[in-house]
Amino acid sequence: MKISKIIKLIPCFIIPLIIFLINFFILVPLNIYISYPWLDIPMHFLGGSVIAISSICILKRCRDEIIIKDEFVKIIIIIALVSLVATCWEFWEFFEYNTIDVKDTLFDLFMGLLGGLSVSILNLLLYRGKKSL
Repeated sequence: MKISKIIKLIPCFIIPLIIFLINFFILVPLNIYISYPWLDIPMHFLGGSVIAISSICILKRCRDEIIIKDEFVKIIIIIALVSLVATCWEFWEFFEYNTIDVKDTLFDLFMGLLGGLSVSILNLLLYRGKKSL
């Protein structure tokens, strides 16, 4: 892949990077999740949403290289990418905090997938018949 093609993908990663930096440098160090434990739920939903947005951006910018005509297949690809990132995030949480809470992990994964699915369906509905990706 040429460097120019890689450079055109950089904007796709800005929003997830901002969310990650806010989490890593503000929310975690200030113990916001301890003071407001409910904030964990919308943050996982937001995380899944921004990964879906990034996936859509990548698919749009690589339209010439990646040709997928079936909208259902596009949604499956987006959800698969959200699943991969959410799973990696949960592994990071496990190694960072050394705690096992299966209910919390499963609910975090569910919220991430729900965020990703919501963005995928919204994208499909907004751009139906207009080349959504």
